[in-house]
Amino acid sequence: STGAFSTVITAAASSASSVTFSVPANLLLDGYYTLGNFKPPKPSLSKTAALISDPVNGTSNPKNIPGGVIEYTVSLSNVGESPLEAGTSNGVVLTDTIPSNLEMNPTVTINCTDNGAAMTLAATNVTYYSDAGATTVITPTAGFDPLIRAIKIFPQGALRCPSTSPKCLLTAPPPAPTCTFKFQLRIK
Repeated sequence: STGAFSTVITAAASSASSVTFSVPANLLLDGYYTLGNFKPPKPSLSKTAALISDPVNGTSNPKNIPGGVIEYTVSLSNVGESPLEAGTSNGVVLTDTIPSNLEMNPTVTINCTDNGAAMTLAATNVTYYSDAGATTVITPTAGFDPLIRAIKIFPQGALRCPSTSPKCLLTAPPPAPTCTFKFQLRIK
């Protein structure tokens, strides 16, 4: 419960009751060694929608009228003891259905804070679909595309945990790493 600990080597379980691994001799030092298990990530997801403009009032007191633009903000945080990491069983895929009375601008942005800055999003990491079930992939047109009915976002990299030394400790953690994804929709 006290002292300075460090990770010497990690290994996956070789069965339900055993772990087999080798530690290079140059990493062995005098002291105590503990075999431990990292706890899983603990993601938290929220989505908000805010009307940001309309064709009559602009950005000053916009209304929900045809042509009004809504900004969706999807926030992903990790308060667990392991990172959410692309390409692993702890990877993240965000799926959202677009209501039929809206058309989507196919530009999705990402902004990460705290230790989550290693997560990235390229245009090729977003897939657009012409059906709410997200089965038929389409190439969206520039601007607001009325054919987009669903999207899947595949962020790359890792959304770290609140503390990474020696593992993600939850005793008085710093703020949870968070990545925010934003995209805009327009009322038909």
